[in-house]
Amino acid sequence: MLHLDYRTIFFQNIEEMEQKSKEINEEKQYKKEYCGSLKDEWSNAYNFLRPGQPQDNSIALLIQIFVPGKGELEEEIGKRIYKESEKIFKKKCILSASTKIERNNDESSVVASIAVLPIPKRIISSKEYINEHTKQIKEAFKNQYEQALSDIIPDIYITGQTYESKTAEDLGYKKALIEYKPAKYDKAFDHEEFYIAQENVSTEMAPDKIKAIGNELIARFKTGVDSLVFEQAQTGGISKGTVKKLANEHLKGRGYGPTILSANDHKVILDRFYSAMYGNYILDPLIADDKISDIMILEPGKIRVKAQGKRYTTNIKFLDGDDYIKFCDGIAIRNNLDVIHEDVHTFSDPYSSDDFYLRLNLTTANVNTNGYPAFQIRKIAKRKRNWDYLLKAGMLDETLMNYLIDRARTAKGIIFCGKGASGKTTLMNIMLDCIPFNKSVEVMQENIELFTKVHPHIDFKQISKRNPLDVLARNGLLTDLDYYVIGGARCW
Repeated sequence: MLHLDYRTIFFQNIEEMEQKSKEINEEKQYKKEYCGSLKDEWSNAYNFLRPGQPQDNSIALLIQIFVPGKGELEEEIGKRIYKESEKIFKKKCILSASTKIERNNDESSVVASIAVLPIPKRIISSKEYINEHTKQIKEAFKNQYEQALSDIIPDIYITGQTYESKTAEDLGYKKALIEYKPAKYDKAFDHEEFYIAQENVSTEMAPDKIKAIGNELIARFKTGVDSLVFEQAQTGGISKGTVKKLANEHLKGRGYGPTILSANDHKVILDRFYSAMYGNYILDPLIADDKISDIMILEPGKIRVKAQGKRYTTNIKFLDGDDYIKFCDGIAIRNNLDVIHEDVHTFSDPYSSDDFYLRLNLTTANVNTNGYPAFQIRKIAKRKRNWDYLLKAGMLDETLMNYLIDRARTAKGIIFCGKGASGKTTLMNIMLDCIPFNKSVEVMQENIELFTKVHPHIDFKQISKRNPLDVLARNGLLTDLDYYVIGGARCW
């Protein structure tokens, strides 16, 4: 493959052009009207075209094109490059077009030189033709010259169209990159894995039918004609008893009275309805699942979980976008979140699950580019993990366990760091119970994650915008403390 080389000389003044004329006059000339002086050619073109003031410092260009090993084609190359230059720069702007032969050992090459007065849009400027970074003519014009020569030089490389493999050395890569060995990669990671969540309820009517009845009931009161009921339920403007009465009336009106629905099936539908109105709704089976540590809602139809350290897409989905938005609205109202003035919220729910404290994170649609809120849940088991759990999970061995127990008792300070869901909170919770019982402890955390049911003297404080970490820490200095423990917290 034959590559052309390009070079551009920028003339800053008339004297530079006149100096270059001496070289050009010794070359083979293709512009018949050339008078022998670049200075005079420039003046004639300038006076005829009357362009505006230059936009850069150059008043003319000399473009040189090197065609290696094709000395026998000098005249044909010169004619074609001159003709193509007229198309690119226009005939009146061509000051000179010439070629010369350069010899290297037994090989002769052609050097074509095109002197031009660059006038795009009636202004002297090289920016339309020259790449400001490489200082060469732009790729499109290289392509034009190469196309013009392609039938006499079949193996020519045409910019933007010809692709050839080069060695790493040819491309200028450093040795470290050339010798780099990629890490082993499991192709299974390129495939989405699914987690099928099961609702542990038994029904007499077909489960799909029960789900359809429940979904219709939920849709009516959340996003349908009776959606005002949902709004009032969140703020306490309507009692739960009234909500239950309205739901029962609707079910009867749809023909699902006691003769159609068994008491069990009726309870299943209403439990799901109440969860949609007041609770965690379709997330309930995910929250109840002990294998799941994290729940992430990316969009209404895609809910992801982390189960036993691996990430999956679940089979759980919201009815539609409005259903999901209403769910987030309910969460915000019930937790007193100011979603009008603030877009990022982190808070705790220690009550809705019997088995887990929930750390919740909600970002509004103002932050997320998909137009929906984002909602995430981290689950912390209320039945605290212990050393046996960590040993069985392979997270440590007895040597490391004994070291950590000793550090909890005697260290001057410990920092827990690691990626999300790496076990920091789990380990801190276990080590809290290892602090000697004759020591006093204050735990400061933004969300309810660290707790103890063993140690007799641990005071838990919740960090907030109203009570930031520095305020609580200074207050702790006024009390009788042996340990400060700081859980996850933002800087307010």
